[in-house]
Amino acid sequence: MAVPNRFSVDVGPVERELLDFNYQFSIDYTTAVIGYPAGIGHGGSVTQITSKATAVTLNTQSGRVIMINAALGAGASINFTLSNTFIQQNSVLCLNPLNFNGYRVEVETVAANAASIRVTNVTAGILSDALQILFAVFNAQLS
Repeated sequence: MAVPNRFSVDVGPVERELLDFNYQFSIDYTTAVIGYPAGIGHGGSVTQITSKATAVTLNTQSGRVIMINAALGAGASINFTLSNTFIQQNSVLCLNPLNFNGYRVEVETVAANAASIRVTNVTAGILSDALQILFAVFNAQLS
């Protein structure tokens, strides 16, 4: 029996405040890509203003946060809040700095509709990049 090159898993209609989508998660065996397809509610981008500690809002299941290019000292950390209606208390956030070395990016705390993200400069020098952080939100089932 042949294995299909591509299939999608439709998890059905999900109701949220002011939203009603049919969410899909796809696996493409030809490219080994797993993730959300392009479409409403799946991706987006937001840019920080003012400082690296400035909160941002992006109400998508995955996306990109572009941080301001302010200086972050050697060994220093900064936290900012990502507000997002897809984030729940049982959410798991996957974070990845995009094409920037010298940073550690991690989830500090998760609550309903928001997460605190910590960015640490792990080098011995000052970094002043407009760091881009990719994220994806997954909701774990507790029972």
